[in-house]
Formats: sequence, structure tokens, C-alpha cells
Amino acid sequence: MGLFDHFRKKKSGRAEEAAQEQDLTEQKESQEAGAKAAADAKTGAQASSAASDAGTAEPEASAPKEAPESSKPEENAVKESSEPAGEHAEAEAEPEGPAEQAAEDAAAAEAGEADTGAAKSGDKSEEQAAQAGPDSAVDGTNEAKAQEPESKSNPGAARQKTQRLGVTAIFKVDTAFAMDHDGTPATLVSGFLEMGTISVGDSLVLTDANNGVRATFPVSGLERLGRDPLPKITFEEGGANQNAYAIYVNNTPPETFHQGDKCYRIEQNRGRNNPDRVSEQRAAQLAGILKAGILNESTLGKLSIQELCFMIRMIRQIHEQNEVNDFENKESALEKELCRKMNEADELFIMMDRTTNMPFLDQGAVDIYSKESFARDAMDFYRRQFRQLAILRYEKKASPFPDKMSLYRYLYYTGVNLVTVDNGQFKVTLDRDEIEKDPGLNELNRLPFKVTNPALRFALNSLLSEARWPVKYAQHEQNVKLREVRMLDQLDKAILLLPVRAEGHRLSGLVTYRSLPHNAKIQIPHITDKKQQHFLPFFTDPFEFQRVYSTKEWAALPCDIKHALMMDPRIGLIINPVAENFVLTVDGKKALITAFAQREKQLRAEEEKEKKTDVETKPDIGPGPGDAG
Repeated sequence: MGLFDHFRKKKSGRAEEAAQEQDLTEQKESQEAGAKAAADAKTGAQASSAASDAGTAEPEASAPKEAPESSKPEENAVKESSEPAGEHAEAEAEPEGPAEQAAEDAAAAEAGEADTGAAKSGDKSEEQAAQAGPDSAVDGTNEAKAQEPESKSNPGAARQKTQRLGVTAIFKVDTAFAMDHDGTPATLVSGFLEMGTISVGDSLVLTDANNGVRATFPVSGLERLGRDPLPKITFEEGGANQNAYAIYVNNTPPETFHQGDKCYRIEQNRGRNNPDRVSEQRAAQLAGILKAGILNESTLGKLSIQELCFMIRMIRQIHEQNEVNDFENKESALEKELCRKMNEADELFIMMDRTTNMPFLDQGAVDIYSKESFARDAMDFYRRQFRQLAILRYEKKASPFPDKMSLYRYLYYTGVNLVTVDNGQFKVTLDRDEIEKDPGLNELNRLPFKVTNPALRFALNSLLSEARWPVKYAQHEQNVKLREVRMLDQLDKAILLLPVRAEGHRLSGLVTYRSLPHNAKIQIPHITDKKQQHFLPFFTDPFEFQRVYSTKEWAALPCDIKHALMMDPRIGLIINPVAENFVLTVDGKKALITAFAQREKQLRAEEEKEKKTDVETKPDIGPGPGDAG
């Protein structure tokens, strides 16, 4: 069992219809309460008293500080888990700032207020999408969560709701066994079509009785049991056994399927007629500009972001086949103009991961779209993989990010170095610092606390996004474990910020144990969940700190993770409650202490091994010429 197995699901009870209906709406319902409570967090807290004794500030669990509604675990409660106690629990935080707006977009799409479509994902085929591995460019949103297809009391309403969420066909599994299909080993899955139409080549999502995603696979064949093959099957109302069919599946063993499992087909590729895409006529005109070599500022300044992406992709493709004269300068001119337009754009659209309240990472890059329709197309295509995503509208004049910082500053502080422009269209990946330079020392010096942890935030985002993705594939455990190791490396190096204040004294900025007033009561806030479990809040940077606590009323005590784990063994800890919401219960802290101890032991063993290898030993070459025999 991995250290972070408890983060694999965002909510328990995913199969419950009520939970499905509330998942998008609960964020809206809590926003007013969250805004009010967030203001309360900035004006004060019912803090615990502690003495600054022997270099430690130990909070008393008897007087926990109530966290703001928008950030405290109580909003959705610490996650229930069937795993044994002693690992991690997850306290969900309602998103604030960028994630809040993204959630509104997702809710609008759920209600049919926004047009959604599907996209070809760059160089990836639909079959690859159906079998996507980690960090695929093809995922899913909360809109596409597997739904209970019908309710006995109102089957029509259930079917209508399922169709609204993008599920266009449902096949209920009866049995599955191995057999040859057209000379190829395959799995035959028998069962009943409960809704819609399924065609050969369609990709299906297999879920268990609790609506947990078990696998995705393409359909390689269809037939009525024991009869001729069919190109497609269609549900017949009142057809009873007329809806009994068999599906052939390659590369998915029979033991994957259990009686009662549901296979869902999700609508896709509705965005092929998007009017914002580069048309064939416009593509020919752009090719003419490229052929003429007229790549000056006057010409390129008239092109859109997507048109520039098209020209960059085209010149690279031509150069691979037949060397283009002055290729490097021409490519550089196009990229420079693309970076300028990306920096100066009044409006852009970012794909956000709702399981982390952070930008969605696709192979280490963040998707940014020049048109909302491109983002909607990609969203529709992503959702087949059951990612919980939302689209965030970024307006340069009214930034949704903490401290009203620019998009690229936000990406810098969250550790993102690559951005993919218009993924699903003619896409181009750029270095973030080519669009906007990294902040200089003067800017960092203006921060209320000169502590930032971009590498840790990136590692947390990468781990939690993968661990909370409810899709199984062959390398999933391996990929989660790899991300876990990377996150632990960064966590071990990080400096975290703990809010503190002293009764009767005004503290500001960064403080140390020694600088705390000796005889004053030191107040350290707690965050409390519905089970009355308490957590010490830690933050990676001043931006996340200020989303919960005012720097005018609270100072920050910097400490590393090992000191944080040793503070008050009676309560857990939480890192960035409004964003990543990384929660460790008391047992989770013990597990992490053990993990760090094991890592240190392994590192020491490796160092000793290296020392032994470096020791030069005199070789035994036998007796010399003058030695006695």
C-alpha cells in the first residue's frame, strides 16, 4: 500500500445519485458562507494558547480556531476510507480565487449554459485516449462521472439526466470469458444494452457497482449472442431480451468484468465544426505567407494566436521533410510573436484540476487556450477519462489569482515551467519564462514573507492529481509511487509557514522561536473538521497564507516538515487548505515520520556503499622478484 492511498478518491459514496447531483452545485452554495467566513479569518481567530517553552510553541487542542468556511475541512469532511487507520485522510477545501471561478464554469457547463464540444487532442488518437496512461492529454471532467443509469421509480428522468452528463449508451455486464475473435485472443462480454447506441470502435468506460472506474477500452466487435456480427447495437424500448448482446474487447482480461458492472459510452467529437478552428481556406493563405517568407512584425502582428501556432507547426513539419532556408530565424520570429500575444492577451482560458484546485498538468505542462470554444472542445474530449476539470477564464485586467498576480507569475509560484497553447488544435508548447520573465530579487523582496516553494507545489499537484484520478491502468501504481518519491524529496527540502501571534504584542513578517515574546501567550490557529479533528495549518508561500490569514494580524513562523510533524502529536496538519489541501491526520503524521526515517536510512546506506567503493586498496600481485620463495 502506498503512503498516499487515501488520496485516490475525492469523495466517498461516488455512486450515490444525490452526491452526484450535489457535486457541482455544493461549491456555489458555499460561496456566500465562504466569503463571509474568509473575512472572519482575516479579523481574528479563536486561537489556542501555548507557552514558548524550550524553543517550541505547542498549541492546546482544547481551544481550536475555527477555519473559514471556504478553507476548513468541515465543508466536506475528512474523507472516509475503507483502508486501515494510520495513513492519510483528506479534508476537502472549497476553492477560492481561481478554482472558484473554474468551478462556476463547470457548473455552467453542467447546466447546459456553456457550449461544450470535443477535440482531437493534438497528436493523440481516440484509441490512445481510451487507454490513456498518466498525464494524458485526454481526461474527463466532473460532468462525466459515471451515473446510475436509471431509477426504478423514474427511469425516464434518470436517463435524461445521464444523457445531459454526456453518457450516450449504457451496457450492463452479465458474464465475461476469453475466446478468439477473428483469429485474435479477446474477451467476450455478454450483457444487456440499457440505453443508446454502441458501435464497433467506440471507447467505453467500465465502472464497478460503486461507480469506481475500473478500465477504459475500445469495442472490437458486436453481435447478438451466437449470431452474425453487427456494426452497431441500439437499445429498443420494451425490447427485453432483444437488448441482450455480446461485446468483444481486446487487451482487457475477463476477470476485469464482474456481473452488474456498467460500461458507459460518453459523447465525444462534437467540436469538429468549431468555427474558431483554422479552416482549410485560411490554412492555405497562411501557407502562402510562410512560403513567401514574409515574417515581419507587420505581417505576424495581424495573425491570431491559433494562426501563429499553425504556422509554427507547419514550418517545423516542412523542415523535417525538406530543410527550410533560415529555419531557426523564421521559427524564432514566429515563437517570439506568439509569446508576445500570449503575454498581452486580454483574455485566456486555463484548464484547472478540481481535485487539487490547481492548474491541470498534462505531461508537466499546463493547457492555456486562446478561445473559450477550444477549451470547451478539449473539456469534452478530456472527460472520457474521468478527470474532474473546470475552465478558468483569465482576464488580464481582473486577475483571479492570489494578490491579483498575472497568469505567468502564478504559474511561476506553483512551479509550472511549460505551457501548451491550444491543446487539441494546432498546439505549441512554450517555456513559461519565454512569455514572461521570472520575478527578480526586487519583487521577491517585496513579499511579506520571503518564502516560496514552487518545486514542492508542482510535486504536490502532480502527485495528488494522479492519486485522486479514479482510473486504473497498468502503470498507475508505479506512477503514483514515482510522484510520491519526488514529492517527499521536495517536502524534505521545503520551508513551511505556520501562522502565529502573541497576546498583547504585535508581530509581523517572519519570526523565529527566539524572537517570540518570552512571557506572552503564543496563539497558533487550528482548522477543525466535522469529526472535530484538529489540524495545524501550514502554507508554502505568502499568497496561500493570505488567502486564509491576514498578514497584518498574523506573523509567520518558518519551519521544515520534520519540525512540523513533531508539533503537538495530538492533532494533524494541513498544507495549503484552500488549494492543494494536503492533509495528514495524526496517524498520517506517524506514517510520514516513518517514511522519512526509512529514506534517511536508505540514503546513509547508499553513502556508505559509495565510500567503500571509493577506498583504494592495494592489489595483491604476489611475491616480487627479490622475495624469498
